[in-house]
Amino acid sequence: MIAEFSFLAWYLGLSVPLYWALPATWPGLRRAFLVVVSILLLWMLSPFILAVVAFYALIVLGFGAAISAGVARKRLKSVSWGVFIPLVLVEFVPVDLLTSGLLGPRAIEIAGIRGFALLGLSYTAIRCFIMCRETIDGPRPTPFEAVSAFVFFGSFVAGPIAGAAPFRKPANQLSLDDALTGFARIGWGAAVFLVFRAAVAQADVTGWMGIDPQGTAAAWVETYRAFLVLYLDFAGYSEIAIGTALLFGVRMPENFRYPFLARSMQEFWQRWHLSLGAFIGTYLFKPLVRSYGKPTTAIFLAFVIVGLWHRFALPYFLWGIGHGAGLALGMYLRKRAALKTPAAAPRSPVMTVIENGAGWLFTMSYVAILSRFATSPDIGTAGRYILSLVGGGS
Repeated sequence: MIAEFSFLAWYLGLSVPLYWALPATWPGLRRAFLVVVSILLLWMLSPFILAVVAFYALIVLGFGAAISAGVARKRLKSVSWGVFIPLVLVEFVPVDLLTSGLLGPRAIEIAGIRGFALLGLSYTAIRCFIMCRETIDGPRPTPFEAVSAFVFFGSFVAGPIAGAAPFRKPANQLSLDDALTGFARIGWGAAVFLVFRAAVAQADVTGWMGIDPQGTAAAWVETYRAFLVLYLDFAGYSEIAIGTALLFGVRMPENFRYPFLARSMQEFWQRWHLSLGAFIGTYLFKPLVRSYGKPTTAIFLAFVIVGLWHRFALPYFLWGIGHGAGLALGMYLRKRAALKTPAAAPRSPVMTVIENGAGWLFTMSYVAILSRFATSPDIGTAGRYILSLVGGGS
């Protein structure tokens, strides 16, 4: 992990000064410089990754050509969902081949790049989809904007997920505020990833607590710890990505808003992985509401699709069902409560604290269990994990 951050520091130390040294009157030259540097870095890490990115970039250009040729926009919107087909094909390739044979020896030394064969490919597919829709609905991204969105190293590994919009109007000069904020966020992200995440991941929590490492209590402790490690990993990368973008005058969308304060499933997804949430709302939930007329059905189907987007595997399919069902049930109960008690009597402060606390505990436990379940290597392991939470594990 230290080598991974050192690689980023080397990249920034060389490219940021050169980027801003280029004349502000030649914005195209700056964009070209950033694209070239990013492409060279991807080539150094793995020609396979660069080939995948080039494939998706050609798809975006193809949609632009189709629009210019007068192809019906409605038809192109339907075709745009085809960019996710390669995610299904990946499941038929052995993971060892993906993470070593195709990526190459340099890439597998960096954890985030090593994960490109699975989750990173999904991010690239979503970027492609968003830019295809930007091409269809406008404003159409320029080739520089599209390529920048695909290859920009800062957000390439783990997001935030965005189309070409952040690269349309980068700042003409690096303000002191952006520079300080960028370095601060990179530093904080590195601390979260290198220090806090490592400490939580390596801590012998069950030993400190004096509980049986094979017992039910240990299964719950490890569930919460695994989810905390996931958050620290993801949040650390996001902070580094957003800070890196600021150093090039690019403003990426935020990815987290204190998700551990969520007291309901709806609030959780208003705080967790915000760039993915924006994609779900814009391209899945709203169109499904228009099709079915029922928000509960729409949110359920949207998250089933998102589960399969993560990985075309049964544990993630059930992860999507779990999140979709939780959100749909929450919608139904809120609507029912609003109709049943339009002028509810004010609750006492004690009851408010109890309800908020119970909502927080349930939400955190529910999403942590679903997360651990989904990352199980197979459905058999996932089933044994669920049994271990109720004392049925071996």
